[in-house]
Amino acid sequence: MGAVGQELSKGNAAGVFGGVLSDLESCDVWLANLECPLIEEASPAVKCGPVLGAPQGVLQGLKSARVGLLGLANNHIMDHGARGLNTTLAACRRFGIPTVGAGANRDEAGRLWVSELNGMRLGVMALAEAEFSLAGRNSPGANSMDFVRTAASLKQARSACDFLVVLVHGGNEHLQIPRPGLRSFCHWLVDEGARVVVCQHSHCVGTYEKHGAGLVVYGQGNFVFPHRTQRPGWREGILVRLNVESARDWTYEFVPFAMHASDTGIDHLDTHAARGFLDAFTRRSRIFEDEEAYERAWAEFCMERRWSYMTLVSGFRRPLPRLNRKGALTRLLCSRTQRRAMGAMFRCESHREVVITLADLDLAAEREPGC
Repeated sequence: MGAVGQELSKGNAAGVFGGVLSDLESCDVWLANLECPLIEEASPAVKCGPVLGAPQGVLQGLKSARVGLLGLANNHIMDHGARGLNTTLAACRRFGIPTVGAGANRDEAGRLWVSELNGMRLGVMALAEAEFSLAGRNSPGANSMDFVRTAASLKQARSACDFLVVLVHGGNEHLQIPRPGLRSFCHWLVDEGARVVVCQHSHCVGTYEKHGAGLVVYGQGNFVFPHRTQRPGWREGILVRLNVESARDWTYEFVPFAMHASDTGIDHLDTHAARGFLDAFTRRSRIFEDEEAYERAWAEFCMERRWSYMTLVSGFRRPLPRLNRKGALTRLLCSRTQRRAMGAMFRCESHREVVITLADLDLAAEREPGC
């Protein structure tokens, strides 16, 4: 984490969080997604995509900023295998920082975090899409978005807490709207008792909508994620601030911020920039008022990425399958990394939905006259 990691390890919360620190410290409890394991030494997992890790000392800065809870259900928490998860959990216990969303097995990973605050029982659930990080029956990892297990957790939450927040680590990177399946899943979470659902993982501030008695935020952007990239929106994020009196009496507000150009921390946007940012956020979110426009936007996203996805799913045409009966062509033309990427694509809900949408669009095109 470079300079940010060094400053956090010194306990310099003010230097990293800037003016945002006052927002954090004014809360009864604030929570964040920890997007990497905290390690003593590297033990990188075999996977496709980047392998992330940070020194355990960064917790000193988070502790100084009075963090109340860290969500561990994400696609990077197992980047250094079981050892990395174990050192993360041990470090959090040592610093007295609770965690949710990961554990030694799927039962531990699925446990709710519940705390009484001002007479209210606040509950937090953390879920992750299926990539390389999910816990199994007897193996460590992150809590999954499995419907059956999530339904059981929601039933427990209805009796265990008064106000439930769900962190969902899922969606398509750099897309400001949710894939249709993710949107339906988040609606279901609210229908089953969640009051606030916040999706992370897209690395950009997305959209939001009110659904039933709840609020769904599709993309919170990055918090402190130093990375040299020209991706639009990478350096911006929002705090989702909740003012809760009861399960029925609560309000929310969005607080925008941005990373410094030097990648050394974050700070509030100035008044003019914040107003423009929030206006754009609201305008963008009106897409849900027009279902056809929303469906078109999703289809356009899929079509823009069709060749990168179809390259991975393209099969061999005759007579190549016969020549490939023992896998010689696969080994020649598809590296281990490519084969892992293909597995990740079919395993992960967001990638899989892109492929299914592309197949549907292709089929629809064939049915058009003249095609």
